Amino acid sequence: DEKLRDVKVIQFEYGTPTLMCGYGFLDIFNFLNTKGFNQPFYLAPGPLLVPIEPDDFKEHYSHCNIVMLNLKYLEIVQDSKTGQALIRPKEEALVIKENSNA
Repeated sequence: DEKLRDVKVIQFEYGTPTLMCGYGFLDIFNFLNTKGFNQPFYLAPGPLLVPIEPDDFKEHYSHCNIVMLNLKYLEIVQDSKTGQALIRPKEEALVIKENSNA
């Protein structure tokens, strides 16, 4: 459970099996949110992540893949040329180890 706090990105499938297990999207979102995962996205064809807005948290049980980011380590920025949202590591989360053999 504590190791989950060190994960940067998590992906899960959501759909009818989720309903059959007795869970809804908000159950999963709320659990992952307590571990630092803040922004959910639908995983679309290609390298596209489509943000899931809070108004879209309704239970649809249509099969989809969802990605959530741990914003402790990652940040969402807008590309100044294309206007596209980009995900990159936060600078303070980067650790550079010095080579002790040098």
